Amino acid sequence: MNIMHLMRTYGTHGGEQQLSQLFSIKDNWSNKEFFVDLYNDKNFRKLINKRAPHLKVFNLLNFEIHTKNRWKEFFLVIILFPYLFIKLLILIERQKPSLCISHGFQAGVLFWPFAFISRKITWIYMHRVNKQKKLKYIFKLLYFPAKLVIGNSISVSNSLRYF
Repeated sequence: MNIMHLMRTYGTHGGEQQLSQLFSIKDNWSNKEFFVDLYNDKNFRKLINKRAPHLKVFNLLNFEIHTKNRWKEFFLVIILFPYLFIKLLILIERQKPSLCISHGFQAGVLFWPFAFISRKITWIYMHRVNKQKKLKYIFKLLYFPAKLVIGNSISVSNSLRYF
């Protein structure tokens, strides 16, 4: 079983730290997992190289994107979507994952059509921050094709109960 983790990283903060710790465990699964970042994040790459040098890491774009505005980021993903989609499609064909864990909103936007198209892959969506009730219909739509939706903490999991 090949496991693909898809994420938009933001340096070496909470979710990135959690994943790097997970990937640092060298066990029977570690050679079956690989990581796909939407953009090239040099700080995250350094963290992974230090903690999990055995992990295969792929970037869909070979440049960094610096934005702290989530709506700008969302529209940037939409603009770049055709290119990101093709790059991810090629990567999926080459790596043949049987399980894909999408971490966060930007990666979720990209994984969404694949979850409908590639039914041979089990799609899981992992949330990393508390969700607000006012956005519940947007997130319900995002979660719809996922086989499982999980939170990375108790409070995040509790916030997902609204959806």
